[in-house]
Amino acid sequence: MKNLLIVFGVLDLVNFYRIYQLIPTIYNRIGELSVFSLISVLTTAWLLVVGILSILKKKSGIYAYYIQLPFRFLFASLTFSFLAFIFKPSYPSISFYIISISIVLLEIARLVLTIIIHKRYFLKKVAE
Repeated sequence: MKNLLIVFGVLDLVNFYRIYQLIPTIYNRIGELSVFSLISVLTTAWLLVVGILSILKKKSGIYAYYIQLPFRFLFASLTFSFLAFIFKPSYPSISFYIISISIVLLEIARLVLTIIIHKRYFLKKVAE
């Protein structure tokens, strides 16, 4: 089950690769940036950190994911958001809502699985 962290890490790296092109564009407009844009850039860059730490199965990757999670929802940079680009549903349509709900449910499933992995493999060591 701990190997799921590797899968989640790879998916985070895929998500980072999909949206990293926005970073130079925002960086070029650094004088015009709002706090919202800056947090968006940091959230995107943080995907790379969480992805690498998850692949390495580090406890710090789990904590980084927990910290980043609210910002992922805020900026819709969820682990499974690449599905929207694969299926390309048109807005507003039934398929758009199905894909959107599926992405959110998959992210909630990832959170639950991450908590289970955290408790089973990382908290157990502290209690002993």
